[in-house]
Amino acid sequence: MQYYDLYRKYHALGEERRWCLEKDVAWADIDPALANRDLLQPIKIAALVESFSYQNCARFFQAHRHLPWLIGWKVMNLYEENRHHYAMLRYSEAIGLPIEEREIVAIQHGYQNSADLQDSVWAGADLLEELVLAWISEIETAVWYRLAGRHVGEPVGTRLFGLISADEFFHAAYYHEVIARMIAEDPEARFARIATLISRYGKDDRDDHYGVVIGRDVFAEVRNTMARLGAADEIRQIVKSRLGAWQGLVAAPGV
Repeated sequence: MQYYDLYRKYHALGEERRWCLEKDVAWADIDPALANRDLLQPIKIAALVESFSYQNCARFFQAHRHLPWLIGWKVMNLYEENRHHYAMLRYSEAIGLPIEEREIVAIQHGYQNSADLQDSVWAGADLLEELVLAWISEIETAVWYRLAGRHVGEPVGTRLFGLISADEFFHAAYYHEVIARMIAEDPEARFARIATLISRYGKDDRDDHYGVVIGRDVFAEVRNTMARLGAADEIRQIVKSRLGAWQGLVAAPGV
């Protein structure tokens, strides 16, 4: 089955919907005094975590360089994730949480250590499994930014987080379509693998992964904040819904 048409579809959609960092965000209007103090640390962590794409994409390009439709998408995706990283760095600084270069460098090393963990859900993952994990990651960040936008209390932050959340849901939509096509090629076997992977991911508290990257205490704080905002429940509902849609591609017994 051909996949290049999906890349062309989402490239066109991406061009149509792309927002401008300098025109669509009123940087001069940011009022740090309005920012929800409980979200300051998670906002700074989000700014750092957005830089994961540098390491993630380098690995991805090397592993899948024979798939131009996927590399083309990933290049566009990297541009948007890099814009998120820069925007969050800028916003974090504007509300009084500047981030130094050494912190960005350190988190790159942390990502490498996390990705190299032998018990990581990413360890030994094939293309289908990588795409499912990438889809989950996009859903997680999309939900986080949407909820953070509702609770940050600072209007420019609300606007910025809404833009980023929409981008992440857009990225997730691409992965969802690709995964659905891959399932359709071998429905029972591929859906079973996806269901097993998601089940394993759901039981993983992420301490051994994100905890390695940003520190377990810091990650625990961020995770607890997200839970209070309802992120975990919303993510579970979205994953459950999409899993049901993918299961629908598998023929019922006797059909």
